Amino acid sequence: MNSAWNRLIRKARKPKKMIPQYEEKEMTTNKETLSSSLAENLTKVKDALGNSGDLVVRDFKMGKPFLCKVASIYINGLTDKEILGNSIIERLMNDVEMIEEEAPYGPSQLGMYIKEHMLTITNVGEVTNFDKLFLHLLSGETIVLVDGWNQGLACSAQGGDLRAISEPVAESSVRGPRDSFTESLITNTAMIRRRIKSPNLWLETKEMGKITQTGVGLMYVKGIVNDKLLTEIKERLDKMEVDEVQGSNTIEEWITDETWTPWPTVFITERPDVVAGNLLEGRVVIFVNETPTPLIVPATWNQFFQTAEDYYLRWTMASFLRVLRIISFLITLLGPSLFIAFLSFHPELIPTPLLINLAAQRQSIPFPIIIEALLMEFTFEVLREAGIVISSPV
Repeated sequence: MNSAWNRLIRKARKPKKMIPQYEEKEMTTNKETLSSSLAENLTKVKDALGNSGDLVVRDFKMGKPFLCKVASIYINGLTDKEILGNSIIERLMNDVEMIEEEAPYGPSQLGMYIKEHMLTITNVGEVTNFDKLFLHLLSGETIVLVDGWNQGLACSAQGGDLRAISEPVAESSVRGPRDSFTESLITNTAMIRRRIKSPNLWLETKEMGKITQTGVGLMYVKGIVNDKLLTEIKERLDKMEVDEVQGSNTIEEWITDETWTPWPTVFITERPDVVAGNLLEGRVVIFVNETPTPLIVPATWNQFFQTAEDYYLRWTMASFLRVLRIISFLITLLGPSLFIAFLSFHPELIPTPLLINLAAQRQSIPFPIIIEALLMEFTFEVLREAGIVISSPV
């Protein structure tokens, strides 16, 4: 019997050959420097992106007479075409009088002249390798390449269709503001800047995720935040080695202390005023690009009994409402257990008329009291989940 059982265990543990095993491969980075040949650079960019349909390459000639060949590269949908046309392409194709007067130009001198005298973009940086080129390109910036120059220019012309600032959905307020966070990291941090006009409000940004290269922002108020807390958060973020950061939940799972706990250890919100209040209390906020709910750390127990409306009420009314929420929480937590305890073990504590009514109601129920309470809790959870997941028309 034991030998047969051991053979069955070994057979269950043996991997099936028909199922392909996943092999984790290390992502390679492209640290290769740009070539001085414009055609070679364009070929490498197209090959690396698989000749994607949203990759737009606009090449043209500069100068009268012809001086050099220039190309602009951008991703359709991530770039503001009005800024691209007015501040980049139009300037490069039409404003060539100064180039004619000060000719001849070498490729490197022409590239620096374009950067310093022609482009009217607010932010123009230089890229020297394909790794930086793809990072700027896929972030919505426009890359300008000059034939004969082994560098490129990254022009900040991000745009495209983005969701506008709207009213909060989950955290409504009567007296508070009506704005909520969006999926844009820059827009979200700007909302906080409008509320806290202090040079001590610091923001540190970085890209996380080997594949997604998601922008992450760490915001805090210097002088109020605990330096040990800030150092601990930075160390935990630096230890993250993941391929994708699709949202703030990925970071939340990596930086939390306890995984198997019913109590949240990170606070999330969609309201800028709540974030501003927590920053002024010494907490650290983690913004993730394409996520409208930043993370607030550390989260304390009483923080979950506060609402956005508390910031706009008198302290007496705000304190009363917080006590009311705590009492409601205790009733929700202890109500089913007290119901089972009274009916099953201490029915003498229930008034006689109420006990008679409860006994009459349970005459046709074939389940014990504990099963009835568990079914009631399960039904509430199913209805709550259905209200969240199912669309409103359904």
